[in-house]
Amino acid sequence: MGGLAIHTSSINARGIVQFRIRHETFFIDPRLFIVILPCLDDGTLSDSAFVIPSADIPTVTTLSSDRGDPGYQGSFRLDPLAAKMRPFAAATQNLGARVLQLLFPTQDP
Repeated sequence: MGGLAIHTSSINARGIVQFRIRHETFFIDPRLFIVILPCLDDGTLSDSAFVIPSADIPTVTTLSSDRGDPGYQGSFRLDPLAAKMRPFAAATQNLGARVLQLLFPTQDP
């Protein structure tokens, strides 16, 4: 079993990606990954996506509250890519293969 939570995000004029994950719908599990899909102004996806293990969300975000609704707020520069996000970067065109690789790693016999 494996799990995904997919979040889209816009890229602001300064090239910053921002995303928010609500506490109410989030949990940490070794088989749960959060996918961040940054979108350009015209609605197309960025060339880079981000696949983050749920256990790493607290380390790449800060705690926030939106009108009393607690969550994790994340932001990072896309170009040049922020160092904290490099381990999670994946080419959007190869996202499916990357997710499968993380969820179901091959094991040597």
